[in-house]
Amino acid sequence: MVRPSPPPEPPRSNPDHYAELPSGLRSLQHLFRLVLVLYPVEFQAEYGRAQVQMFLDNLRAEYRARGKTKALRLSLEMVMDGIWAALAEQWGVLKQDLRYA
Repeated sequence: MVRPSPPPEPPRSNPDHYAELPSGLRSLQHLFRLVLVLYPVEFQAEYGRAQVQMFLDNLRAEYRARGKTKALRLSLEMVMDGIWAALAEQWGVLKQDLRYA
């Protein structure tokens, strides 16, 4: 009697799997983390880790698919989007605070 093989284990999060990125692209995560400081503290606590993970995943996928220049362009677009989204989030918090003041 042949036993069925066990199901594969889910992939584990490993920060070293970003070592495949050139150091210049890897260092962009620090810039993105600075952008997250612009968000309200509650937002940072709830979504910060997931946003950094998404940033790195997208950066890695773009680098694999299209190369360093396109990955750099995408990362800068994500940084700018993050800045605008942070400002919008802060504006929403301010409007809510003023409404209940």
